[in-house]
Amino acid sequence: MGGIGNLPVSGTVASFATILIYYFFFNLLNLYFYYGLFILLIIYSFKFLNNVVKNNFSGSDPREIVIDEFFGQSIPLILCKNSLILIASSFILFRFFDILKPFPINYIDSKFKNLFGIIFDDVVAGLYSFAIIYLCI
Repeated sequence: MGGIGNLPVSGTVASFATILIYYFFFNLLNLYFYYGLFILLIIYSFKFLNNVVKNNFSGSDPREIVIDEFFGQSIPLILCKNSLILIASSFILFRFFDILKPFPINYIDSKFKNLFGIIFDDVVAGLYSFAIIYLCI
């Protein structure tokens, strides 16, 4: 995501950048393009990133890889439409779950030291955020 992974708080910045991308697509283009981008990036990630992570990084979840934040943050945004309160709530909730890693996020993060683990722990954090927003609207 454009070098965001090299910043000190890369996950938070990537989540915020996802919100800006979402807001841009919602207001200036079409959300179908956003969801298309989401699907293309998932396919790209599983095909390309597996080799990149194995060959270029020593850790199992390198902080330089932030596309997983894009995926996780995108999930609760599905419900937000153009509501700044819901968008901000989705950001706060996603970061909360992504940082604290309650079960099963912590299990996924600790047991799957591969691309699946890198991406899926953020997807579950996004699903938790989605569920709370869904229950509150």
